[in-house]
Amino acid sequence: MVPLRLVVDDDVPLHLLADRLREVGHWVPSGALERAIDAAMEGSPPALLAAVRAHLRELGSEDGPEQRAMFSQILGLFVRRAPGILARIEAALDSGDDVAAMGSARRLARQARALGAVPLAQLCTVLVDRCDAGVPAATRAALRRELTVTSRVLTAVAAELGDPADS
Repeated sequence: MVPLRLVVDDDVPLHLLADRLREVGHWVPSGALERAIDAAMEGSPPALLAAVRAHLRELGSEDGPEQRAMFSQILGLFVRRAPGILARIEAALDSGDDVAAMGSARRLARQARALGAVPLAQLCTVLVDRCDAGVPAATRAALRRELTVTSRVLTAVAAELGDPADS
């Protein structure tokens, strides 16, 4: 058996690559394919971490103790609220309410993009684009995993920024 070799093009968002692998992966044992996709997504936090840090620096997150505290609180708020938005997206999809699903996905995309979490924002946009035709379970699973990765990264950045009152 020839081992599966994956070459990732930096211009192709990871979630699109994962969806494509799922589409053509019928010949690969499903567990092995899912583990490969999960490993690729788990490997993305360093790049995401650097991107979020750079984006927030551009917005002024390191301009002083007050700004650091404010950005830390905003990141924490996103991490606490995003699972609820995801739950609303999934509930709307389950009930066939594409309009509600699209609205919540767009909201999550805007918030993620504002914080520099572009992969999550892109995945939300993919979900919106697929609502009319039906959102595959693989896309929903990828969104859940990407939100988990993003939340870990944002939590780490929030801790780095810290709250001056804790010092």
